[in-house]
Amino acid sequence: MSISRQKMEAVRLQAALDIAAGIKKSKLAAKYRISLTTANRWYRQYQELGADGLKARKPPGRPNRLNPDQIEELKKLIENLGSKPGYSEISLMILQRFGIRYNRNHVGRMLPKIGIHLSDRAPKPKAI
Repeated sequence: MSISRQKMEAVRLQAALDIAAGIKKSKLAAKYRISLTTANRWYRQYQELGADGLKARKPPGRPNRLNPDQIEELKKLIENLGSKPGYSEISLMILQRFGIRYNRNHVGRMLPKIGIHLSDRAPKPKAI
């Protein structure tokens, strides 16, 4: 299970308060269920940069080519479909609607990141 960037930042900032209060690294590791290596890194970042050193950084990689309005529109388009679309169908839908070309494999990686989970939708009815 992964934790969102915001939640992880909140945990690190709470840890910063503990570090400032003088809690030992081993206690910090046990309290937040992190490795001693991570506790050491958090300590070092806090000592060098203060609480700002523990804030979340911008995620790596190329930014999404769909803007927030297009993402919302895509979500509505997918929700309004009567059946569960495949990645190829969604890729074609994005190209036709927004003029942006995505490989179907990338669509599968992108959708969960923008909050679209196809597994939550009802499955296609099976042919008899």
